[in-house]
Amino acid sequence: TTISKGSAVYVTGATGDNALISLSSATSDPSSSKTLVLTAESIANDAFGYVIEAGYLTDIDTSATTAGAAVWLGNTAGSLSFVNPPAKPSHAVYLGVVVRVQSMNGSILVKVQNGYELNELHDVNAGSPADGQALIWQASTSQWVNGSVSGGVGLDAVFLMMGA
Repeated sequence: TTISKGSAVYVTGATGDNALISLSSATSDPSSSKTLVLTAESIANDAFGYVIEAGYLTDIDTSATTAGAAVWLGNTAGSLSFVNPPAKPSHAVYLGVVVRVQSMNGSILVKVQNGYELNELHDVNAGSPADGQALIWQASTSQWVNGSVSGGVGLDAVFLMMGA
């Protein structure tokens, strides 16, 4: 189907030198974490089209919000959410800021910034975390790892150990 102008998309593959795109959604990590651009025009199925990674997306409906409002990835595939990101457990993906408010000539300054989850940080290796585990610094690998604190240590002590 046609992807509408102003839709949030991510790259799902390639054919030759051409990227293939699909609609992003804040409800799942596979599509939200790879959100890359907004479509600058409607793009028909199996057609070429322009996208915006950083810059102005113009001539779209921004009448439901105010100038200066943050633009976030919405829960509905390809949608935008204004002012606040969708509630957790949805993923917060910042897409830009509303510059001009109008029903047909609105504009957004696009600058996609994807948030990170804890286990995506380069020095965190949480493996398969289980209930009640904490992050503990492992000097031998220079990483934070998940593990259980022994000896009946309370949660306050875990934070002290992590900061020590």
